[in-house]
Amino acid sequence: MRRFSVLGPATAVLGVVLVGPAGPAVAATKSTITASVPAAMRTGATAAVTGRLSPGTKRTVRLERINGTRSYVLATARTGSDGKYTLSMRPATSGTWTVRVYAPASGSYRAVSSPKRAVRLWTATTATLAFTPAVATAGKALAITGRVTPGESGRTVTAQRWTGRSWTTAGRAASSAKGEYRIAVPAPGQAGTTSWRIVVAGTTYRGAYTSGVRALTTKAAPTTPPASPTVPPAPPATTAPPVIAPPTKPTAPTKPPATTSPTGPTPSASATSPSASPSATIPAEPTGPFIVAAADGTIHAVELNAPHRAAPLATGRYLASTQAGSLLYRGADFGLYLTTATLPVPRLLADGGECLMNEALGDRYAAWMVGRPMVLTGGITVCAASTDVRLFDTVTGTTTTLTMPRGVPGASSGTMRAAFSADGAHLVMTDVANAMYVYSPATARWTQPRRPALGPMTLAGTSAPGGYLAVDQQSAGCVSGRWLVEVAGTTAPTCVESGGVTGWSASPDGSRTLWTATAGGETHVIVGDAALTVVSDLGPVAAGTIPRFAGDGAVVWDAEIRPLDGSAAWRLPAGWAAHGAMN
Repeated sequence: MRRFSVLGPATAVLGVVLVGPAGPAVAATKSTITASVPAAMRTGATAAVTGRLSPGTKRTVRLERINGTRSYVLATARTGSDGKYTLSMRPATSGTWTVRVYAPASGSYRAVSSPKRAVRLWTATTATLAFTPAVATAGKALAITGRVTPGESGRTVTAQRWTGRSWTTAGRAASSAKGEYRIAVPAPGQAGTTSWRIVVAGTTYRGAYTSGVRALTTKAAPTTPPASPTVPPAPPATTAPPVIAPPTKPTAPTKPPATTSPTGPTPSASATSPSASPSATIPAEPTGPFIVAAADGTIHAVELNAPHRAAPLATGRYLASTQAGSLLYRGADFGLYLTTATLPVPRLLADGGECLMNEALGDRYAAWMVGRPMVLTGGITVCAASTDVRLFDTVTGTTTTLTMPRGVPGASSGTMRAAFSADGAHLVMTDVANAMYVYSPATARWTQPRRPALGPMTLAGTSAPGGYLAVDQQSAGCVSGRWLVEVAGTTAPTCVESGGVTGWSASPDGSRTLWTATAGGETHVIVGDAALTVVSDLGPVAAGTIPRFAGDGAVVWDAEIRPLDGSAAWRLPAGWAAHGAMN
């Protein structure tokens, strides 16, 4: 870096200079300097850079910002008699600056500068918090709203509720470009007062923020039943979908009759839509097989057959269910609850104050992981995975603590997945590297199956021979993407050929197969028998739709329920989501 001393334009010095004999040259003295520079500084606040210059009595030092080949003076100070100095600055904008401390030459002392340092300049965050409605109704919908300042999109805002022992995450959302956020959470299940707060995650140039505690008043739900949801009128009756006998591979999907709506037929006008609660003329529980659906923080049972009556099963967040009648859910108090045919009264498996994740449910067992709270950069707390797995036996009523093989879990709840095999005989844990670890309650042993290939691998919802699991993993060596892997891990995986069908699922009893097929730019839902010899086209759907079986006798996608016995299709009310089926 060059510095210039400017005397003036076209300045000349004339005259005769008489000098005596030249004396010996005086050597310049080398200087040293130290600088303590904060790694981060908050905008609008005063920050100090300190250090020592030697030799340095009453010398000038400057704090400079380096930008390319240029330097800008941010602050100036003079050293004390001991060479110590303090430089103060008050940054106004966020960003990353490169700074140094520079001491110019003085007398016989050489100029010296400290090493360059990168400084992150960040801005403090604030946020508002409000409840909508201001007074909540037990078990109903609740929104936590507000605005984050500075306003920018993508800031993660987490709503937390005090359980009496710790703060538990109730929901989270991302802020809009104006900093506004809205978090939908279920209101507490009982009347009273609860404590809430929000936590805004920090970013590189924005600080984290934790609000003060706000009290929410919750009133009891009304005792009179709400009005039954309405359903649209039915279209003209249509014939059952045709049955197609394909060659070796299923033929391209055929279009349904022209009278069929693209979203499927709705219930007949005489059918009764799901009712939020029973009346004097409706049984306390739906009869026959039913759909498990959730809406506004309540889990319902809805008759699969007309008139599709509904009754509430529980208040909370749906997690899993089985055809045999088991239901796993998080209650309004965030506790983990289970009901089964033999446990009609909800059984509390884990307190809401615990750090829980990765819940799974089989015909006999329920499983979940107990994590450890971890505070991330910015102050947000997440539930980090551990090796502590709990297994509840619905037959004996006992809970067993399982310790996974060493080094299995990843860094957060999102890196572990738990599920039971289709026959319920094995608990399958998948880690961040997509490796599977299988626990057998019958042998009380962990095993690790061989992987078909590298990449994502998921447990398929189809049955497999004894001692094997059906998994999905795309590989050039297997057109179907469906593999059988041995639980013991002693033999190599084998590809399941399927006549070219990919991504299919099976009904719980294994008698039917379901998948989507696309031809001519249009996607159709196809259902066939287990051998894929006879298939039926259930009609067109939007691209990306993932249909699934609702029990053995119906298929569901979006909110449409399509019985497979030829009866009319019907839809759940707006805002209701189908999750499973029970007999």
